[in-house]
Amino acid sequence: MKIVIKSKFKLPIVIYLPNSLISPKLITKYVSKEDEFSSEDILKLINITKKYVKENGHFTFVEVKSDDCYVKITV
Repeated sequence: MKIVIKSKFKLPIVIYLPNSLISPKLITKYVSKEDEFSSEDILKLINITKKYVKENGHFTFVEVKSDDCYVKITV
């Protein structure tokens, strides 16, 4: 995972995180507290994302632009 943060007033910040750092147990622990998602749904989503990255390469997960700031998260 790569996180890029650019601002008009500061140097860009680039953070590299291994995808394995986000373990399924950690994610399901925090996200499944909400009533909308079950741990099974979250594990399915993680497996689908891993499969997609293996087959097609990395993709842009979030990209936000404003007047002063730019944030991009790729998986």
